[in-house]
Amino acid sequence: MGQVVTQNTYDPKGNIKTSIDGENNKVEYTHNLLGKIKEIITPSSKKENKVAQSYKYDGRGNITGIIDGNGNETSYVLDDWGRITKIVTPEGGQEAYTYDYAGNITSTTDANGGTIEYFYNSLGQVCEIKDQEGHSEYFYYDNEGNVTKTIDRNGNQVEKSYNLDRNIVSTRAYNKDKENAITERFTYNEDGTLKSAYSKNMQYEYSYTKEGMLESKSACGKQLLSYTYDKNNNIRSIKDITGKSSIYSYDDENRVKVIKDNNENTLATYDYYNNDNIKSITVGNGLKTDYTYDGDGNVKSLVTVSSNGEVLVDYNYAYDLNGNRLEKLSSKHKTYYTYDSMNRLKESSYDGRQESFTYDKVGNRLSKTTNNITEKYVYNVKNQLKELQGKENTTYFTYDKQGNTIKEESNLGNNIFEYNTLNQQVKAITKEGNTLVNRYDAEGLRYEIEENEKLSRFIFNKNGDILVELDSDDNVISRFSRGYEVVAADIVDSSEEFNSAIESKFNRYFYTVDEQGSTIFITDKNQQIKNEYYYDAFGNVLDGKEEVHNRITYVGQQFDGITGKYYLRARFYNPVIGRFTQEDTYRGDGLNLYAYCGNNPICYYDPSGYMSCETKTQSIKKSRLEELKENYKKKYGEEFTAEKLHQNINERNGIKFLPRAENSPIKQGGYKINDIDKYKKNSPGKNRANGYSHKYIDGLIESHHPIQNEWAEQWAKKNNISGYKKRNAPGILLKSISGESHAKLSSSQRARRRKDGFNTSIVYEFNTGYKELIESGVNSKYAKKAIREAYRYFDSLGGF
Repeated sequence: MGQVVTQNTYDPKGNIKTSIDGENNKVEYTHNLLGKIKEIITPSSKKENKVAQSYKYDGRGNITGIIDGNGNETSYVLDDWGRITKIVTPEGGQEAYTYDYAGNITSTTDANGGTIEYFYNSLGQVCEIKDQEGHSEYFYYDNEGNVTKTIDRNGNQVEKSYNLDRNIVSTRAYNKDKENAITERFTYNEDGTLKSAYSKNMQYEYSYTKEGMLESKSACGKQLLSYTYDKNNNIRSIKDITGKSSIYSYDDENRVKVIKDNNENTLATYDYYNNDNIKSITVGNGLKTDYTYDGDGNVKSLVTVSSNGEVLVDYNYAYDLNGNRLEKLSSKHKTYYTYDSMNRLKESSYDGRQESFTYDKVGNRLSKTTNNITEKYVYNVKNQLKELQGKENTTYFTYDKQGNTIKEESNLGNNIFEYNTLNQQVKAITKEGNTLVNRYDAEGLRYEIEENEKLSRFIFNKNGDILVELDSDDNVISRFSRGYEVVAADIVDSSEEFNSAIESKFNRYFYTVDEQGSTIFITDKNQQIKNEYYYDAFGNVLDGKEEVHNRITYVGQQFDGITGKYYLRARFYNPVIGRFTQEDTYRGDGLNLYAYCGNNPICYYDPSGYMSCETKTQSIKKSRLEELKENYKKKYGEEFTAEKLHQNINERNGIKFLPRAENSPIKQGGYKINDIDKYKKNSPGKNRANGYSHKYIDGLIESHHPIQNEWAEQWAKKNNISGYKKRNAPGILLKSISGESHAKLSSSQRARRRKDGFNTSIVYEFNTGYKELIESGVNSKYAKKAIREAYRYFDSLGGF
């Protein structure tokens, strides 16, 4: 195994010129006179003498156009302040944005003319959002900037209280009549880690290692999960409520190598290419899946072979220069795709089953034609589906003011949906008379369901993935072992009765997944196929069989058989219409709050129901082409290269980077607030200007590391980087008195560590570090400067 290396070269001006990964795949860059990236040439585009992506800029270096690998251009119109006022899509759709004098967005108007308005208080905090129909939700804050109360469009109120570290200690939600109250309470350890969480008679208790990693999770005194870690803080073992463990070992690059059970039985073995892409997965019954990739990191072939040489899966793939999959061919199934200029799925063919789609300019599906039979879709101004007109039946959809689907009505009967005061779906009654009841814990996860009064409970890992399913008597129905996806499960066959001999009621099965992480096979210890699934692009099962109990199907998520929908944590997804059943509460990924993955579910998936759609290939990190095109407002990052940092931070925030660290000269007259501070020179007070000391009267001026020191120390250790020193890492001088920027930033960092831990990527830290600086009130000019200096320092260590 060779070391994973990304080699970057730079031009004389410090602009990145090429990036070569561990498999010698080279991405090339050209720049304009301002040093802005002009063209990106990937291995696939180079073969066709084309570029994968190109950019247009105005005279001040603001992006005014992006042209993708298929020649489709998205244009941006900016005002005199460099703010986007209009986005023109390749199909001619126009999104419009307006701002107040402080630069806050005051309205967004989608391509169908639907306008959402934003109102702010005197501190620049959003206090009201008015939707397209004039219904408003309201936000109230304390003096520290914490949201203390929200009132949604249904009149539901949510009240929150905080401790001195700005951690939520209680949440109370109730309707406009003060009824149907939900109460949640939280306690914390001295270091800010979550100690307990209570909701609806369910209380979780948490313990941590000295490094702050989750060590155990218990409920009402019963231990649900416990974790151990290796010296690099990789998970070494996970023990669940049954007392059984999944045990992990890693290679020199901290990638999962082998997963075993506590009896030393191998559950899965991984092998990798030098650029981190997975080369093969061998599960415990001997089935081996091999992967090859094209130069852009897209899966080129996926072959699963039994131990006796029988080929179970033999997929081959083809892509366009945007990374859109054009073909998925095997000896058993042949699937073809085409796309429109917005990279939305336009046509698909599954073994002769022909489908085609049309969309409006906002991305609402207007029609779906299957083998010459057409369905039509009708929407309101809020992009809510109102009618689905089929050949023999029309379905009508009804929503509450908050955008939750509450009824699906047709001449075949009605599906009814109910929600609690936190807008979580708590009940569904289908037209067939079946009932699904959902219950949620203080972590916001669906920990319990009743399917026609049959109760099941779930235990999740810290990523929110199911590890154990139990019945009403806490008998284990299924327990899962996970690598990057589910690799094995101990499942009780439905034909067996529970008895006191716990080992006798389980059978072990192994999962085989496709390039999207969707379950395609479940096999027994003898490699016999028990479950088999063949999906269309949006997750409907077109063919297959199911002999053993299983909920984990399309893109590795839970399927609810009663409703025919997928539980994606924050909300539910309906594969029949290719849409979510509720609005997206995260408004960073476009103005259509219901569309699933921009109508391109082949390249993207959405496991949480509210985050940006992520590329999901069968590798540790996303395909390189998709890294280059990653959404600028993407919430989370993964493994990264220097060009990705330029793409995600430089072009989004207008930050100009140089590739090497520079020594900061001593500033004449002394350092003041917002100046870049080297701890060893200035933080103790040396070279400070008068009135800028660490005294209460001066506002307690301190140096803030935009890339948190505690994270950086663990990152350096994990990556064998010896040069990192807290005293050399650039910071920015800020007031730390309560309510000022440094206090807010420190609290935000502590909260983020509790949520995400320390195993985040460096691109996530840079993106989030910049965002936190802005949200704390630091001027964008100085926030950019702080991030730029941090980049120089980390780059000088060889971090990029």
